[in-house]
Amino acid sequence: MSGPLRNLAYIDGYRLYDALKDGSPATFTVGTNPVEYTAKFHGTKIGADNFLEVTDGDTSMKWGWGWHTETVFHCLHDIEAGNFTTPFFRYRSYPDETEGEWC
Repeated sequence: MSGPLRNLAYIDGYRLYDALKDGSPATFTVGTNPVEYTAKFHGTKIGADNFLEVTDGDTSMKWGWGWHTETVFHCLHDIEAGNFTTPFFRYRSYPDETEGEWC
């Protein structure tokens, strides 16, 4: 993992995705907020049960679904808006269904 990405904004979603797309964790800050977040994709790149997990050191939140730039943009938008603990596009699992049953 390289050094943290600093002062990201919503428009920097591609930069953060580029750091995450191989499955490695990435550390970043948003705006002038000094909180360091660490993000990592979980699950398979293609499939039904995958998400982006982000932690601020105390709290861990999940955005879903998929290893996509859209997921990263949603995450940055929520954090930038002050909604880290109440994300709009939060991950919800489907534990009793296979991908073919709901896609």
